[in-house]
Amino acid sequence: MKLAYLGEAKTGGEPWHVAVLVIADPDLHWAAVDAAFADIREAHLLPGDRTTCTFNPKEIFHGSGTFARDRYEFETRIALLEALTDLPAALGLKLFVAAVPAENCTQEDARTLVLEALDTDEAMAVVTDTESSLKASPFGPPLMADRATSPLLQLADIAAFIAKRAAAEKEDTKELYERLLPIICLSGFAGKPM
Repeated sequence: MKLAYLGEAKTGGEPWHVAVLVIADPDLHWAAVDAAFADIREAHLLPGDRTTCTFNPKEIFHGSGTFARDRYEFETRIALLEALTDLPAALGLKLFVAAVPAENCTQEDARTLVLEALDTDEAMAVVTDTESSLKASPFGPPLMADRATSPLLQLADIAAFIAKRAAAEKEDTKELYERLLPIICLSGFAGKPM
């Protein structure tokens, strides 16, 4: 059985709601993802942040929270985002991406669109408690996990953040989105081809 980790990027004044699933086989991917996160922490983070850091894409990109601009230069933060963006392809993970216009749709619509593509006979969703309304698969209800302790949920959030900026045609993350394109199995951008 595979697990599908749900990441979301809600609108912050941008015109799209985005949901992403990172599809992983626990037997093949968990140890590799943990090892890769340890390597990325060692290469890109200050020593005091290496054991406690959650990779929040908005904080990394905008230079806030753990990744405040006075602690991490822009180039360092972009190099970190590049390393995290390259990780799913390097590990053989696949992504499902769905985006809907915020003007006439909700975040729930984006979540529903991406989850409809998931074959629930082969995979079970892994979500945070904020998505607890999701329907059960034949394996049971969705698994609940904490983003802070789940590298795969963090990767899903990073992909969702990048996809949302791509949908909004932001040039500053275009290269990051292009790095994700080869592993996107489904791209459901309602009302706009990507």
